[in-house]
Amino acid sequence: MQSFTYPQIKDFSLDDWKNKVILGDCLEILKQIPDSSINLIVTSPPYADSRRSTYGGVHPDHYVEWFLPIATELQRVLKDDGTFILNIKEKAVDCERHAYVIELILALKQQGWLWTEEYIWHKKIVLPVSGVIAFEMLGKSTVRNH
Repeated sequence: MQSFTYPQIKDFSLDDWKNKVILGDCLEILKQIPDSSINLIVTSPPYADSRRSTYGGVHPDHYVEWFLPIATELQRVLKDDGTFILNIKEKAVDCERHAYVIELILALKQQGWLWTEEYIWHKKIVLPVSGVIAFEMLGKSTVRNH
């Protein structure tokens, strides 16, 4: 499998995108991917205010605002029968879960996504928590096993 770094991927044909790992800013790269060309999107965006030295950090109060432009591009590139899986978990603030994940789910629904499933990712090194959420576009087919 080949990998490419942005901006080497400009002017690729649809076949050039297949079976590739592409490193770069997701929003910039998504804008170059053809419409309705992706079957499955699995993403684990940076958790709010976590790993600032690695990700730069997004404050929970600004998380929805930060993620929605990405979700708009995900909608555009996803095929009509495609599936989008978002791996995300709430952040505890002052001993209480911050509501940014719930707020994001509601904002994604307003964008036209359907909240179809919630999965539990059981990690043996930590307590099991729900953290994977599957979305589909309104009017698109139900989740299928890929």
